[in-house]
Amino acid sequence: MFTILHHNNRDRAWQSLLHLSLSLRLSTEDGKEIALAKHSLDVLGKRLQISRIDAPRTTVVRVLYNQSVKGSKIIQVCNSLGKTRFVRMRSPGIMDIHFKLAEWPNMLKILNRLNAVAIGGQTLLAQPASVFPPDILQILWSHPEERKHVKTLVQKLLQELGENVVHKVGLTDLADFY
Repeated sequence: MFTILHHNNRDRAWQSLLHLSLSLRLSTEDGKEIALAKHSLDVLGKRLQISRIDAPRTTVVRVLYNQSVKGSKIIQVCNSLGKTRFVRMRSPGIMDIHFKLAEWPNMLKILNRLNAVAIGGQTLLAQPASVFPPDILQILWSHPEERKHVKTLVQKLLQELGENVVHKVGLTDLADFY
């Protein structure tokens, strides 16, 4: 959360804000994803666009879209932004786009561009998927801080599965082991 202090000349303050780049730090990963999903913040009665600045730890983008939009149009847009490996439909209105490893350095740009795309008047919502291709997982696992991130994400996903999942105990033990 941030606060903009009162300024005697609001017009001058607003004009200054137009040229500022604000850094917004949220206390949880979920909070950050929610803020990014909105694509904007309201400040002094004006809507400011926000973009992701942290590099994703995956090459998989989850795209949420209105079902009136054709999936083939989304795939076409993704192909124009980078080299894709394959697409997996998760459910109606949700697809995972798997980009090639060579696109990893470009993922931030790809995400921000996808979030600016409107197809048939409908804006897409793109975010890093909690899916790690094996080549990415191997790289992340070789760095202690990234390994910690992966473990935390696995634990979070297990918590979301709920208490009545048959194989949850085994998965939890496996996550704890590594």
